[in-house]
Amino acid sequence: NEVSKGNFDVRLDDRISSDFQFIYDGFNYMTSSVSGYIEENYRQKVMRTESEFKALQAQINPHFLYNCFANIRSFCKMGDVESVALMTESLSKLFLYITRNAAPIVTLNDEVENLKSYLQIQQMRFGDRVSVQVADLPEAFRDMPIPKLCLQPIAENSYKYAFADKVDGGIFMVGYTVHDCELSIALDDNGEIDDEQIALIAVSLSDAAETSGLVNVSRRLQHYADGYGKLEVARSNLGGLRVTIRLNIEKKEDAEG
Repeated sequence: NEVSKGNFDVRLDDRISSDFQFIYDGFNYMTSSVSGYIEENYRQKVMRTESEFKALQAQINPHFLYNCFANIRSFCKMGDVESVALMTESLSKLFLYITRNAAPIVTLNDEVENLKSYLQIQQMRFGDRVSVQVADLPEAFRDMPIPKLCLQPIAENSYKYAFADKVDGGIFMVGYTVHDCELSIALDDNGEIDDEQIALIAVSLSDAAETSGLVNVSRRLQHYADGYGKLEVARSNLGGLRVTIRLNIEKKEDAEG
């Protein structure tokens, strides 16, 4: 009964020699082995998640950098000193945030500020092709813990797939809603994507072999958020993809207490 409940630390103790001693010894060996396998499997998952996070931190998209430098060069040739200053400032903030420490958990406010730095750069690059709307983060959730580098990779996914071929009319929105004990962060775009593609993305979130940006974020949310964070995808009201991060407020408050 204990084993069926997941308790693999249970042991059978028989102080008198009997024909059942062999069975008891076998049972104890089995539960000890299973417990060891579970512990090792968990340790491997932790190491994998941490290595994925470190790889994400070290990942610098060369095309993104090339494009930023090309834009800076263009601003310089036009004598647009203000744009040069703004882009270099946003770029330095972005890379400082990525590289300054290896802490896997940050505040939601830090994540949002990093997202804004990334979006500022993309707005300068894409101009009127993409309209960006970011709602104000509610004051009560500024210090809420969240795994580092969750928001920016989602925005990067939109610019890579939803806006790459858009000449104009692109929309990217970030909003917050609170329902019962849950804070939802919705990131929407109006890219062209069909229901089958959305379904495939949803399936990939639980695929251990997948390593894409959204899957990486989903996996770290489940691991580092200690059971109170998850990522979902659905059809956006804008017509494209909606990526939602859900954080359980009650468990967050328990952790703080």
